[in-house]
Amino acid sequence: MLANEHTRLAAPDVFYFGNLIGETGDGSGTLRVNALDLGAVKRALNTSSTITGRYDFNRDGRVNALDLGADKANLNRSLSLLTAPVAPVAVAPAAAVATRRVWDEAVVPLL
Repeated sequence: MLANEHTRLAAPDVFYFGNLIGETGDGSGTLRVNALDLGAVKRALNTSSTITGRYDFNRDGRVNALDLGADKANLNRSLSLLTAPVAPVAVAPAAAVATRRVWDEAVVPLL
């Protein structure tokens, strides 16, 4: 997100996200779809799942052949862990005073 008068950010804000379909969080220490993930999905086949289920990749409420197929399609794929750069701390000039206006309230300085 850009730092400007609309966002009131002192510095740009950057975020990262990733998605590796088939990775079940098997605890192997790496983000890789492997035989442990495949085995876990096979053990959970034909069961129902909540929306946050680890083995229901398409979020249809069931662990079935579609989820197994998604796992097999990504077998041996990995996602690199990212170390985000440390953002420099920006100091606002002393003369700048941030204010906000909420509906018909008076202008109040932000702390």
